[in-house]
Amino acid sequence: MSVLYGIHAVSEALRAGPERIERICVERGQKNPRIQEIVELARKCRVQIAFEERSWLDRKAEGSRHQ
Repeated sequence: MSVLYGIHAVSEALRAGPERIERICVERGQKNPRIQEIVELARKCRVQIAFEERSWLDRKAEGSRHQ
């Protein structure tokens, strides 16, 4: 399984092929309007969304900036 992170990359993947996305993980309590757009698009495309703690996302991104 590949992990894709970053607002632009995730947004483009949702637009290009939502059927290929297993789930999207979002930082719990995030209020960024661009992330809200991704959440809304994921729901529209029926992609599972998981709200996770920042520390969990940091581990999954292996030190890269996940936004």
